[in-house]
Amino acid sequence: MCGLQTQKLINGPRERLESLGPRALSNSQLLAIVLNVGSKGESVFALADRIIKDYGVMNFVSEQSYERLAINLELGKVKAMQLLAMFELGRRIFKDEYTGRPLLNTPEKIYARYKFMMDKKREELRALYLDQNHCLLGEELLAVGNTNIVQCEIREILVPAFALKARAIVILHNHPSGNTDPSPQDIDFTKRLRQACRIVGVSLSDHIVIGQGYTSLVTGQFVD
Repeated sequence: MCGLQTQKLINGPRERLESLGPRALSNSQLLAIVLNVGSKGESVFALADRIIKDYGVMNFVSEQSYERLAINLELGKVKAMQLLAMFELGRRIFKDEYTGRPLLNTPEKIYARYKFMMDKKREELRALYLDQNHCLLGEELLAVGNTNIVQCEIREILVPAFALKARAIVILHNHPSGNTDPSPQDIDFTKRLRQACRIVGVSLSDHIVIGQGYTSLVTGQFVD
């Protein structure tokens, strides 16, 4: 009798989590804990099970619209927002803090991480080495110049890419003056580096100049 009673007590998702840990729960049980309550005419357990079966876990990975969730799953606005927020949080944690490999797939994200370079008194040239998903594999401080110029051989940029098995490279350098307009030398260097990267099968994703703000040579169409 005692054994049966114990089994009954841990059948609920919260009780299973408390007694056995999160890995003992199914996806729908975990979702039921997050949702907390069901909707009109549907228990939280039935709702969670229906969401997993009807939508599928993988479809949440790219979902960005709570309105679409609400329509497809016949959910209220608040429940749809809860779901969207939960999966967005999971994406961010998984791709950054949890893995220790930040996702650097836009100039804005790169600038946010490296804007400290605007305070440097000398020009610095850095290379970021990324995997196929544009997550950071490693970085190198390649050169430190004087107040307005920095020089580096293209080979010095490519060698770490081979060692890290990087699929893409982003180049950063700062302008101590604060002006982020790329110089003719910056543009010429970027074009030569992009050509060299193409030859060895690595993508030069961007060259970003950091000062009072930033300029992307790619999105600014300074290079092809």
